[in-house]
Amino acid sequence: MGIEWRAKDDPDFLSLIVELDAYARDITGPRHAAFAPHNALQHISDVALLVLEGQAVGCGALKPHEDGTVELKRVYVKPASRRLGCAQTLLDALETQARAQGFHTLLLETNPEFAPAVALYKRNGFTEVEAFSPYQGMNTLCMGKRLIP
Repeated sequence: MGIEWRAKDDPDFLSLIVELDAYARDITGPRHAAFAPHNALQHISDVALLVLEGQAVGCGALKPHEDGTVELKRVYVKPASRRLGCAQTLLDALETQARAQGFHTLLLETNPEFAPAVALYKRNGFTEVEAFSPYQGMNTLCMGKRLIP
């Protein structure tokens, strides 16, 4: 299992986010459409692919904000590769990348219905924060973690 850093137009990454969107739609139904504009790829950077036995099985990316924070975006692991430590490996790599770039806070937005993801984030020191832009007023869960003491 390893991390490979790719471009945001990488075919493996694009394939994984199609799966992510389908998964999210299955759970959240029509509410998913409200989040689509906030998941555009033009502002993301540092795309991480998790490769297991030569296959891309997970992904995640960073979206820098002007205030010194960075947002986790498009974090996903294929169902067949869950419970193998893949999500933890992705999260560790993305957090390390964010620290190396000098960001002071790592933010994320997730659906509270994604209980395993919420549990992973809590285990890794994320706490609930006030909804940040553009998620204010939306039915979602925003979390954050300080990177630099």
